[in-house]
Amino acid sequence: MTQHNPESRSPISLTFLLSVFLAAGGAAQGQGYALELRGTAVSEGGTLTFPYHSIMNTRETATIEAWVMVRVAPRAEVVFFHRYQDSAEHKQLKLLSDGSIGFLYAGSPWGHGLVTAPGVFPFGADWHHVAFVRHADGRYAVFVDGASVLNSGPGPCWLTCNIIHAQTTTSVHAHDTGNSFLIDTLRVSTTDRYTGPFTPSRRWTADAATALLLQFDEGQGTTVNDEGPARQTGAITGDHRWVPIGALAGFATFGTGCPGTGGTPALDAASGSLPRLDTTFLVSITGLPRASAIAAIELGVSRTQFAGFTLPLELGLWHMPGCFLYQSRDITLGVLNSGGRASWSAVIPSDASLAGAQLHLQSWAADPAANALGVITSNGGTATLGF
Repeated sequence: MTQHNPESRSPISLTFLLSVFLAAGGAAQGQGYALELRGTAVSEGGTLTFPYHSIMNTRETATIEAWVMVRVAPRAEVVFFHRYQDSAEHKQLKLLSDGSIGFLYAGSPWGHGLVTAPGVFPFGADWHHVAFVRHADGRYAVFVDGASVLNSGPGPCWLTCNIIHAQTTTSVHAHDTGNSFLIDTLRVSTTDRYTGPFTPSRRWTADAATALLLQFDEGQGTTVNDEGPARQTGAITGDHRWVPIGALAGFATFGTGCPGTGGTPALDAASGSLPRLDTTFLVSITGLPRASAIAAIELGVSRTQFAGFTLPLELGLWHMPGCFLYQSRDITLGVLNSGGRASWSAVIPSDASLAGAQLHLQSWAADPAANALGVITSNGGTATLGF
């Protein structure tokens, strides 16, 4: 068995296993696309901009909503919507680095903005619906996945609630180096669509109250088409890429480990790490026995079959009662158990054909006092390679 230090990488073995996976059936790309905007050191980074059009003037009532995924907390903020951005009349919906959502509904001669409590937006590899609503009586509301995260009392209505025809633009953008987010749909409406908890729709069609509607179905190029009544074309600039929705990187744990002298081994992706193409993916393992340095991580292309057995397989016959095998054991790699903790990292190839491929991971460790065989296992984890 080859031993690796806690920060070791295994690009050769992983590439080999992925080649086996592709030969056995390959990765399937899903339907639909999202636009990923990434921040840079220059200006606003990836940006989607629409020119001014009077039909997009929001009224006293307004709803701004989008389906977004922000996998890592931004360094400062990312902006899901910015209307009249060079004018005193601007409106903004943005996510801040602490997980709070800020919004601005500004009118001449001054603006008014509120920020939710921190942590209302869940970062990670899942889609979330964010909506800002302004009611006719001046009340504001912010919703995440249909649940209210902020309701403010009636506020002032400015003389220019019916926004002046400021010749400025609408944009969506990622600020600052290291920021990144994906957006799948965006709608701006001239009515207050939500008054209480609701179940967000995953896709919308234009109606009489639609001011701007983006579905991001293009999947290529540097333009985005508005399906609202204005039928405008938006321009993408800066650092961006189109991402197949069915080919997004993700990691999910399943099953349970079996107890040992150091606790119950737990395998998971390291905080903020995902198996994204052309990056290094890091896995952490905790709850290992402190008295033994012998541990390993196993990678399999299947979580349903192994050597004629159906998975998960209870290992009592192998003198490991309460322990389970969760993956097909195609590759075994040693890791160094240091004080009950270990980590393993791998360079994910940049090959786009791997998007959607899944690898199933599990760890085991020597623990002579735990059972007759002297081995314990962790839970399983499925890494979905992608963008």
